[in-house]
Amino acid sequence: MEKQRQVITVGVAVGAVLLVAGISALVTAALLPAKSLKVSLAGTGATIEEQTGGLSVSGSGTAYVAPDLVKLSVGVEVRKETVEEAQSAATQTMGNVITAIKNLGVEDKNLQTSNYSVQPYYEDSSVWGDEKKIDFFIVSSNLYIRLEQLDKVGEVINAAVGAGANSIGSLEFTLKDFEAARQKAYSLAADMATERAGYLAKELDVTLGQLLEAEAVHYDYQPYYYSSFANQAVSFDEASAGLSDAISAGQVEVKTAVNLRYGIVE
Repeated sequence: MEKQRQVITVGVAVGAVLLVAGISALVTAALLPAKSLKVSLAGTGATIEEQTGGLSVSGSGTAYVAPDLVKLSVGVEVRKETVEEAQSAATQTMGNVITAIKNLGVEDKNLQTSNYSVQPYYEDSSVWGDEKKIDFFIVSSNLYIRLEQLDKVGEVINAAVGAGANSIGSLEFTLKDFEAARQKAYSLAADMATERAGYLAKELDVTLGQLLEAEAVHYDYQPYYYSSFANQAVSFDEASAGLSDAISAGQVEVKTAVNLRYGIVE
């Protein structure tokens, strides 16, 4: 989960307050007048301290947006007696996988080799030194794929498995640009934070002054789908049957928070 902060300090009175619609919010508050006093406000989780001053509130907002991008990886793992045989077989199979995917209209720029490894497998792992005997070699290769056509996900996986891929490492539905979704979530957080500031000021019998500080925080979260056919003795028809119907894009959840601090008019 990614967390980013942006702090804006306002040195003059703010003439407008952001009032917009959102989806959900959770707000906390703290009253911090610049007086020689330190007490707790029961039930609010707030603390009064001299050095900060003002009324601090925080609101959180969440926006749910339909994804417009999917990222997935498919893999090939081959086991052969010699490293040359394993590498040759893996290269051939991955080439077939790439060709099958490109035949569906996926461009080269959206395909990238993300991992390639060669390792020996020893017959008896308890034996050390020159007496160790290699049973076979394992060559693994993974292909990273970006798709903007979400309706092709199942078709791409089916084609990859049919061409020889024996693992599906991950599948993630996300957004090409999070900014619009963040704005929706920020709108909710800011709206609820300013509303709660007014409410608390009234309840605590104080008058709000200038907006002294504003802090914006966002958290990016994308749901993902995971599956694997690695090392399974299944045919293409068995592995891919009904796969397209089993995948649901759902929605991307984007969370934000807005922290505000107002001065208190004496």
